[in-house]
Amino acid sequence: MKAFLVIFPGVRKQKFTTFSTVTLSLFVGLVILITRLGSAWHVAHTTIIAPYKAFSREKMPSRIGTHIGLMHVNVTLTASSAALQFSFMALNPSDPNEE
Repeated sequence: MKAFLVIFPGVRKQKFTTFSTVTLSLFVGLVILITRLGSAWHVAHTTIIAPYKAFSREKMPSRIGTHIGLMHVNVTLTASSAALQFSFMALNPSDPNEE
């Protein structure tokens, strides 16, 4: 950008065309860079009722969210504040016959 500003006063013919072409090229390059490295193109979330653990009948209200970008996909499952009653349940029960 600095080089363009230094060279631009020396352009004798078609100053407006040169300026608009370079400015448009820089803008397109910036947009490509931002979309490639940006955090997410599409972000969505919803509230669901999910099983607390595999093959369990206990249900837990939670929130599932997705962030989709060019170079990544992130899916997040977060327990809602109403699910705090389940926070004391053991993920790995000490008795293997417990259900």
